[in-house]
Amino acid sequence: MLLMVVPIRVSDFFGLTTFPYPTTSIYQWGEITRFDLAMWVYIFAYMGWFALVLAAPFALMIAIGSRLGVLFNQHKPLTAYCINIGGAILGSIIFVVLSFLCWPPWALLLLPAIVFVYYIPQPIRSVVPLALAVGLALVPMVSDEGTIWSPYFRVNVKPIASTTDLSGQPYGFLVNVNQMFQQYFFPRQPPERDLPADVAKIVRVRQQYYSLPYLFKQQPEDVLILGCGLGQDVLQAVREGAKSIDAVEIDPEILKLGRKYNPAYSALRVHLICNDARNFINRCQKRYDLIAVACLDSLAVTGLGSSVRIDSYVHTQESLTKLLGLLKPDGVLVMSFGAGGGSWLRDRLFCTLREAAGYEPLYLTDEKQEEKWPAFVYVAGPPVRNGTIEIHGQTNYLKEPLQDVECPRILTDDYPYLYIAPKGIDVPYLLLLLEIVALALLSGRRLLFNQVEPGYWQMFFLGAAFMLLELQSISRLSLLYGATWLTSSIVINGVLIMILAANCIVLKSPRVMSANFSLIYGFLMANIALNYLLPMNDILQKTANLAYVAHGAITVLTLTPLFLAGIIFATGFVQLKDSARGMAFNLFGAVAGAMLELLSGYTGVNFLLLIAVGLYLASYVFAARQFKLSWVP
Repeated sequence: MLLMVVPIRVSDFFGLTTFPYPTTSIYQWGEITRFDLAMWVYIFAYMGWFALVLAAPFALMIAIGSRLGVLFNQHKPLTAYCINIGGAILGSIIFVVLSFLCWPPWALLLLPAIVFVYYIPQPIRSVVPLALAVGLALVPMVSDEGTIWSPYFRVNVKPIASTTDLSGQPYGFLVNVNQMFQQYFFPRQPPERDLPADVAKIVRVRQQYYSLPYLFKQQPEDVLILGCGLGQDVLQAVREGAKSIDAVEIDPEILKLGRKYNPAYSALRVHLICNDARNFINRCQKRYDLIAVACLDSLAVTGLGSSVRIDSYVHTQESLTKLLGLLKPDGVLVMSFGAGGGSWLRDRLFCTLREAAGYEPLYLTDEKQEEKWPAFVYVAGPPVRNGTIEIHGQTNYLKEPLQDVECPRILTDDYPYLYIAPKGIDVPYLLLLLEIVALALLSGRRLLFNQVEPGYWQMFFLGAAFMLLELQSISRLSLLYGATWLTSSIVINGVLIMILAANCIVLKSPRVMSANFSLIYGFLMANIALNYLLPMNDILQKTANLAYVAHGAITVLTLTPLFLAGIIFATGFVQLKDSARGMAFNLFGAVAGAMLELLSGYTGVNFLLLIAVGLYLASYVFAARQFKLSWVP
C-alpha cells in the first residue's frame, strides 16, 4: 500500500501531471504518434513506467487475492462467493455515498486501511508502512488548498493574476480539471486597458468565440446550451437578450462554482440542469431558437472500449438527429469542438452531422487567424438546409467549404469512439495490453498451467464472456439513463445483485440447476441474440408516450443475460474441487475479456455480444466435459 501511494505523491510533487498514452489510434498526441525511433523509445519508456506504477497495486491485489483464496477454501464455495458479492455490494454503496459527498480519492484509503489493521498478524512491524501510506495519502488534505473533488474531476479554480477591478475582485478565473486546462471564465467584461496584453488577447479571442452563435441567430427567445461549465456561454446568452436559457452541465461541483462566481446563473430566465447532455436530449420535449454545443469535451481518459468518454454519445448520428429535432422551424444548431484533433476529427464530426441532418452543414474555423481559439464550428438547421442562413456581423471564424473530405467511420450509438482515428492495428496499444496479460500470467502461472479439470476452463471462458456482457450492458443503460456517475453506480450494483440472486437460486436448488444446465445455456444464448437484434432506438422513438415502460423492458432484457450467466457460473462453480483455483481462472478470464474489448474499436459495441456468444459456447464445451456428456469431443 505504501509503494502504491509513493509514486503518486512523488509525481504530484514534481508536477508530472500528464504522461500521454502511446497510441497511434487515439486523439493525436503530437510527436509521439509518429512511428519513428523516438516513438519506440517513448513506448518502451512508458511500458517501464507503467510496470513501475502498476507494481504496487498489483502486489496489493495479489495479497488480497491470496487471502481471498484461503477463505474460499475454508467455506462452501457458493456460501463464500455470496458473502464476497455481498461485500462488493456494500463497498459499492459506500463508494456511491462518498462520491455524492465529493470525498477526495485519498480519503477512500482510510476505510480499507482500518479493515487491513484488523487482519495484520504482527501489528508492531506491519502497521508502520500502513500508517506511512495513509499519512502520505492525507498530504493533499493540507497541501491542496483550493482543490475541489467532484464525482468526475479534480477541479482547481485560480484567479487570473493582476486582473482585479476597483472592488478587488478578479476579472477572471482559470479552471483546470485533472490538472489540465478546461476553461477561462470572465464574469464581468473587463476593459482591455485594465488588462495585461496576454490576458487581453484571451478575452478578445473568447469573446469572438462565445458571440459567434448569435451572428446566426440574433436575440433568440429560447436557447439551449449543452456543456455550460461555469457559464461563459450562459452569460453571453443573457447579454444577447435571450428570454429563456436552458443550461446543461453534468458536473454538480462545476455548477456549484458557477452559482458562486457567475451572476448570470441567478437570473430568472436561466434554468440550470445537472444531467448528462445525451440524457437531456433524449427526454427533452421543448423547442429552441438556438442550440449551442459548446466544445463539449469531458477531458477524461480516452481509450478503446470501457474508456468511452462521457461526451462521445452526444456527437453520434442518433444524438444529433434528436438534437436537430429540438429546433424550431427557423432554429439554428451551432456545434463547436477544439481543433487539436487534426483533420480526421474535423471530417468525422462534419460527416456525422451531415448524415444526421441529410444536408451539408456550414463549416467555420479560425485556424488561419493570428488570434484564435482554435476550434471547428458547424452550423445546421432549417435556415442552412434552405440556403437562407446569414452571418450578421464580423467574426474571425471564416466560412469555408470542406473539400476532399475523407469520410472516416461516422459516429453512432454503436460506434461512439470519437477520438479513435480511422487507422489500422494500434501496435503501441497492443504492446501495453500484452504487458498487462504477461503480468497476470506471471503471477498466476502455477495456478493456470498445471493440469486441471475442464471445469476450470469453463470458469475462464465464463469470466471473459461475462466481462463483455457487463461492458455492453453499461453502455446500453448509459444511453437510457445517462452516462452519469450515479447511473454507472446503479448499473454496477444491479449487476452485483443479479449475481447474488443467481447464487442464492443455485444454493437452494443445485440439483435442479445441474440437471438443466444445457437448457439454461440455451436461454442465455437466446437472450444474447435478442439483445443483439434489439432495435433500441426505434423502440424508444415509437414508445415515446410509454417511456418508462420501454425503459423498464429494455433494462430487464439487458440484465437478463447477466442473471442467466450468474446461474451458469454458480452451477459450475459448486462442482469444482478447488474453489480458489476456479475463482483464479474466472478472474483471469475477465482479464482476457477486457483485452477482447479492444475489438469494439473496430466492430462497434454491439459486436461484443457475438464475441460473448463464442466464449459461452467454449465454456459450454468444457462444462459438458465436466458433466461427462457422451457427445462432447
